[in-house]
Amino acid sequence: MARRRRRRISFGTVLMLVLTIGALCLAGATIAYIAGDDLRLQTGQLFERMTETFRQYAGGRPEPVGAAPDASASQATAGPTATPAPTAEPTAQPQRTVTLSAVGSIYAPKNIRQSGYDEESGTYDFSALFGRVKPYISQADLTLGTIETYFAGEEAGYSNYNAPDALLDAIRDSGFDLLSLASEYALEKGEDGLRQTIMQLENRGMIAAGAYADPEQVGSAQMIKINGVQIAVLAYTYGFSDNTMERTRASQREGVAVIRQSDMVRDIGNARKAGADVVIVMPHWGTKNREEVASHTRSLARALAEAGADLILGAHPNVVQPVEKLTVMRSDGAQHDAYVAYSLGSFLTDSREAQNTAGMILQVRFTYDPQARTTRFDEVGYIPTYIQRVQEDGEYAYRILACADESYIAGQNTSVQKAIQTAQDAVVEAAGEDVVNLSGPQT
Repeated sequence: MARRRRRRISFGTVLMLVLTIGALCLAGATIAYIAGDDLRLQTGQLFERMTETFRQYAGGRPEPVGAAPDASASQATAGPTATPAPTAEPTAQPQRTVTLSAVGSIYAPKNIRQSGYDEESGTYDFSALFGRVKPYISQADLTLGTIETYFAGEEAGYSNYNAPDALLDAIRDSGFDLLSLASEYALEKGEDGLRQTIMQLENRGMIAAGAYADPEQVGSAQMIKINGVQIAVLAYTYGFSDNTMERTRASQREGVAVIRQSDMVRDIGNARKAGADVVIVMPHWGTKNREEVASHTRSLARALAEAGADLILGAHPNVVQPVEKLTVMRSDGAQHDAYVAYSLGSFLTDSREAQNTAGMILQVRFTYDPQARTTRFDEVGYIPTYIQRVQEDGEYAYRILACADESYIAGQNTSVQKAIQTAQDAVVEAAGEDVVNLSGPQT
């Protein structure tokens, strides 16, 4: 028996179906536009059904289509849907607190050098210099100072700017962690003397800032991690002594960072990019024995704070100058607080001028918030210091005293007590109102 042939749709029939569907869709779209969203939804669903019917009838392959919704689906409340697994929130990082102590210039000329020499043994011992003040600086997480006398070795010849290594031993033993070497006297014993000094610090587990054995590294920050906080320290000098300028070439001075605002701003930015949470800058600036701060120094301090410096610790004038809180706008568009100590005064010198015998230990406690990436200053205070000179066995001896050391001061004669009080008064007057006197008044 002959096989029955399958009927196929003629081209004219297909064409008529397409035109009919198009007309219906156009009419439906017009009505839906007038009627609103609900009818537009239903019209779209009707179009899908008609299209599917046409495809099946015409012999084409149907696309998968979801089940048609119930007539009342658009009116009913949607049923429960699968809830995606909760994304684990990052664990909040705890805030981290760091304590810091900072002092001014440490200068050990001939008189101080001789005070530590024992002629009988031919050795030096400077531990008595710092013995009374050690408890006030050794407890901090980080203690910093500026050195103006270097350690080039006995063969280089001891002088006002080159001391026995025993002085560095005493400095380290008293609690110092970092010394800025950036001063006008950094190259008094040449490049070799400076490299020797850097090596001597490193051999004692200390950090040298502002001077570099490799000139290619000039401007790079010393990075120190304390309590989970990455601290960057940068140091600079205003220039060099006349003696250094006469005895060295420009290329020989490239290992010491020099104050140039553009370079300093760049270095602070690079330290931040390298991961610094807190930036400390130690500029050797200002004018010796001048208590007033020059306007250009204030402008530079603000520029450094705006660039990202949190703490600016000045040295060189050898007298105490104000400590100020600066509130600045940084590149992130937020306001930040920074502190600048224009000059911390003399921590050690042989001068007996009243203004030179007074200094301060700046004590700071700050908290770093890793979530907000901000630094909060919890306490910024100071302890005035006094450099005492006494006679022992016919020779002068020097002691650095904290004006908070009441038990020791009470045992001194009236003349010494008066000198200590004068030093404290000068420091309190110079420090200003943005910091707290942590020693209290002395009588």
